[in-house]
Parts: sequence; structure tokens; C-alpha cells
Amino acid sequence: MKKRLSVLFSLLFALLFAVSSLAGALGDVDNDGGVTAGDARVALRIAVGLEEAPYGSPRFLAADADKDGSVTAGDARLILRAAVGLETLEADEPEPEPEPGPAGDALTRKQVYDLASKFTVEITSEVDEGVVLGSGFFISKDGRLLTNYHVVADTKELSVKDYNGNVYEVERVLAVDRNIDMALLQVKGDVPAWATLNKKDYSTADTVYALGSSAGYTGSFSEGMISTAERKLEDYSDVVYIQHTAAISQGNSGGPLLDDRGRVIGINTLGDDQGNSLYFAVPVSYLDELDLSAPMNVEEFSEAERNYKAIDFLGEHSENNLMPPHAAGIFMIAVTSKDDVSVEAGCDSDALEVRLNNAFDVYYSIVVVAKKECENVPVTIFLKEAPEVSVSLNFTVSSDAPKFGCGLLKDIPDYGAIIGISPTVTRLTGADTFPSLVYRDRSVFASRSADDLHGAYEAALTDAGFTLSDSQSVLLNSITNYTYVNAKAGVGLNCIEERLLNRMRSVTLNFG
Repeated sequence: MKKRLSVLFSLLFALLFAVSSLAGALGDVDNDGGVTAGDARVALRIAVGLEEAPYGSPRFLAADADKDGSVTAGDARLILRAAVGLETLEADEPEPEPEPGPAGDALTRKQVYDLASKFTVEITSEVDEGVVLGSGFFISKDGRLLTNYHVVADTKELSVKDYNGNVYEVERVLAVDRNIDMALLQVKGDVPAWATLNKKDYSTADTVYALGSSAGYTGSFSEGMISTAERKLEDYSDVVYIQHTAAISQGNSGGPLLDDRGRVIGINTLGDDQGNSLYFAVPVSYLDELDLSAPMNVEEFSEAERNYKAIDFLGEHSENNLMPPHAAGIFMIAVTSKDDVSVEAGCDSDALEVRLNNAFDVYYSIVVVAKKECENVPVTIFLKEAPEVSVSLNFTVSSDAPKFGCGLLKDIPDYGAIIGISPTVTRLTGADTFPSLVYRDRSVFASRSADDLHGAYEAALTDAGFTLSDSQSVLLNSITNYTYVNAKAGVGLNCIEERLLNRMRSVTLNFG
């Protein structure tokens, strides 16, 4: 009898071990190769906060037995039931690989579309100003959803709809990164299809496809190629983008950029309207950089967005700037806050004239005009209600400095530096993003002819890589508008000259 009991217990132990082994990583919190009562104890300690397991870590994923994105006493109960053979914990099914098409591994356009349409979704975000429409795609069976941060920024309510018209509730915002422009969401319940991610197997000239709600047209599909597999946009962010030619529009943001096997290689994020077929996607490899340690429900995320404050420089800028007397510099900032913005010049502040202009929406321009020689004069831009949120620049004005401005003017010769006068700063109206610099000084201007001044300035522009693209004269040639372009720097300059008897009366420079 004892021998039979011994054999029975041995068989029971073997059965329990087999069940535990089938569970794999799920439930095996201590990673010892089996699911035991000890794992249930550890899961319970994680649930009540006695042990740390960062969200998304292997320890967290093993303890999250019901795969709902959180570790609770219920997970500990499931693990204990699995340990004694009353429950079977099954890991997620492997991500489906697309079926090979007629030409080897590649799929036809139709096959890529049929595959991707099943995991691509339309995202509607309600914000104070109205509704933001974007795209996204599922990356796991349990409803993890990848999109752009700017699709969900400032949201009050989120709605997700798939290709069949099914609407999903967004349970939580798992992570966002404003610099990368990426957001990871969690919807409630399992989803019918999810993407396979391709984080590195692509290169320039590969065929790619884009899918999303272009301009609100759900399920818009386009084809192109990778123009450059790694494109750094110096004036935008630190991200190295995939540049491609598959047409996208507003509404595509957050949607997938697909390779010819239907795998997602990037998140379509932005386009450049200064040229044709200039589109950019954030590589999905940046998903690995998301911080998953602080998930929030939509209400908590909305509250955090309302309280978020930041001032960020746009484009190239230097914290230490060298300028000649009478030169000017222009810098652009983006302000994420409802607070008023202020600017302050420290130390010998009368050495600089500093103006802050609200260009449009959240964008501001800071214009700094050098008045006299000085060293290390700090200029700080800050929020009035939260002065700890600030950015700073430092200026030295010296006659030995190059005869150029700084900031957005660093490659543009300045009229003041050439003819020896300081500009008056005026604010543009309409949709222009940059201020005007107006030079008006009859006594100085009258000392040289308008042709001489224009010739000197155009020579300096040519040296800086600018070419004349257009000129228009009005009022019997007394007012002429010249347009110069530096294609390499991506900067345009409008120079409006007002003349009287071939003498310069005023010059207005608009930068854009």
C-alpha cells in the first residue's frame, strides 16, 4: 500500500511539473523553470507593493497571469491554482507571419493591404479645441496599440475603431514619449489581429506601403519606397527617421509603414510640404525606448497633460552665441503650457534688445538685437506662473565676430551688420511664423546708393549659399520684393526694399 502511495505521489508530482512546464514564463515569477506556490507568494507581494516589478519587465509579465496589464491578488490565485494543477496558464500565441506571396517572401499589394487592414485602426481623440483624428495599429493579441504621441496629446476621451467598425475602449495609456512622438495604449479585450514588427531588416530603395485615415478617409492605402533608411531632421527632433515616398496626409499620423511582407517598420509621423513625396516615419525600434513604469488610465493621462509644462527650442540653436554689433538673431520655441511666457536679459541687459513674439499657437520667436559690445549676457525665457520651467541662451557681442546673425540667422548675413545700423523689430500678422526686421535710417542709407547696398547684400547672400529665386517690382520700381533661397539649409528670405531717387529709405526682412 505504501509503495502504491509512493508511486501515486510520484506520478502526481510529475503531472504538476508537466503542467508547470507547459506554463512557461507565465506564472514562473522566480524564473526557476516551474510554477509553484512560491511564485504565487511572490506575485501577491508584487500586487500589494512589497516587491518591485516594473511594468513590462519579465518579472511583471510572469506575474500578470490573467494578462490584463496589472498584477493583483487574482493573479496570485491563478498562479497557485496552476501550481496544484487546477489551472493551466497559456502564454500568448506567437505573432502570425504573413504568408509568402507569388514572388518568394514578398507579398502582393493586395495581400499587404488585406493583412495590414486587420490590425490598423482609426483613433479619435476629443480635445478642448474639437476632435483630432489619427491612426494606429495593434501589436499584441491582448490589445496593445502603437500610435503617435501627438494623436493623443491633450486628449479628454479616446475612441478606437478597427476595419470592421468594432469600437474598443482604451483602458490605459501605457507609455508616451514626446520627443520620439510615440504612444503605447492598451484597449480592453483581445483583438482579432496584430502586427508583426520589423525593427531592422529594411534599407534604402525597399518598397513600402502606408495605411491609415488620410484626411479622414478611413483605410487609405498607398505605395512608395524608402528614400533614405536613416534621416536626421536637424530642425525637428533627435529621432532618426525613415524617409519614404508612400503618400500620407493628416490622419495618417500613428499609422503603419509596412514592408513588402506586411511587417511594420515605422509609424507614419510627418511630411514636408516644401517638396514632393517627402514623408517620415519613426522606426518601430524606438518602441524599446519607451518607459513602461507609469501606466495611467485615460482620465489620469488627461490630467497629466493639462498640467504638463515645457519650453523647447525648435531647430538648431547654441547656448553660447557670438554676434557683431548691430546684428540680430532669431530663435524659435514651442511652449507646452497655458501660462504666459516672459523673457529676461540678465547682467548688462541694455547691451541687447530682446523681443518675444507669439508667432502662432504654441510657437514663439525670440529676436535678439546686439546694441553694444558685451560678454556673456544671459537671456532666459520662462513661464510666469512656473518660472522653474525655462530655457536660456548666452550672448557675447564683439566687433571681431563674423558679420552674421545667430540662431535661425546663423547662415544669413544681416543688413545691420553690413550697413552699421540696428533693426526695429515688428510682429508679422497672418500665418507668417517669423517676425520682420525693419531698417529705417535715412542719414545712413542716403550715404550709399540703393544699388550699392543691394549689391553688397546680394554678394554676402551668395557667399552664404543663397540664390535669387524671384523678384517683383511695384510702384514704378520704388518697392521691390526679392526672394532668396538656401536649398541646403532649407531657409527662405524675403527682402522688401523701398527706394526714393535711388536712395534706400527702408529695408524689411522676413524669414521663413
